[in-house]
Amino acid sequence: MLSDIIRKEILDTIKSPKFVFSFLLCTVLILLSVYTGITNYRAELREYNAAVALNRKNLESQPSYGALAGLGTKITKPPQVMSTVISGIQQAVGRQATVNIAYDPSLVDSKYDSNPVLAIFGELDLTLIVRIVLSLLAILFTYDAIVGERERGTLKLSLSNRVPRDRLILGKTIGGFISLMVPLVIPFVIGLIMLLLFPDLSFTTGDWIRMGFIFLLFILYLSVFFTLGLLVSAATGRSSSSLFILLFAWVTFIFVIPKVAVIVAGLINPIPSVHEVTAQKDAFLQEIQGSSQKEIMEWIRTREVKARMLLRGRKSSESTSRITSRTPPRR
Repeated sequence: MLSDIIRKEILDTIKSPKFVFSFLLCTVLILLSVYTGITNYRAELREYNAAVALNRKNLESQPSYGALAGLGTKITKPPQVMSTVISGIQQAVGRQATVNIAYDPSLVDSKYDSNPVLAIFGELDLTLIVRIVLSLLAILFTYDAIVGERERGTLKLSLSNRVPRDRLILGKTIGGFISLMVPLVIPFVIGLIMLLLFPDLSFTTGDWIRMGFIFLLFILYLSVFFTLGLLVSAATGRSSSSLFILLFAWVTFIFVIPKVAVIVAGLINPIPSVHEVTAQKDAFLQEIQGSSQKEIMEWIRTREVKARMLLRGRKSSESTSRITSRTPPRR
């Protein structure tokens, strides 16, 4: 009985126009994101190799370690191969740091500096597709899963066959979630095949494990919106009300809560800004420099005092020897 409900739910969903549209949309977006990630990674890899060669040439041209310590050298962060699938925070963090004797090294030259448009719209990766597109599709798949059948009268027909309500809900949940996973799994597998076709993309065992863990998190993330859609669909009396409530919840969870959470966390536990940290570092460096200068001045004064005392001792000994040489010996 449960398998029949699951099969019926999968067939009904696959035959619907919204599934065809969702599958085509996810396929295009996921494959485009993988292709864009591969292109960006290969370009960043070329830039990294060129920067490493230039830095090594700069190191070899320095005449001494003192000149190198004053002028400094640049350290370039290598690109991550996982950025072909998920960009993360790598684009916001700098890619180069200058190491010298005068200042603390800090990463600069992020991708947002060279392309500020990414800071506004973000980069197309798998995280963005799952977070925005697939979560919205989970709501569109489930907003009328139960209330729609109630409005069409098919729910009473299904319950008239002595089907337990919990089994009916379980079958709809499993069948609907499998249908939702198809637009994600098939393009994702095709994207992985694309990654394997490029020889300069070397994924380690740890990278594959992380990718599998991220995929499991995607499934858990989508299951939250899917079960939320079933809950609202079972609790409301009209499909329009269910869709309105779910869209309101989607906007709240996706856009409102992340931003409000950052603001609330900042109010509960204030974090000093970058300018405050920089000012504290400058004050600390000035304090260290001031104490160092005081120690140097004290050392110079001590040396001067010792030199004066030594000079006086020499003068007194010379005067004593002169007096002794002028005095005639006693008979």
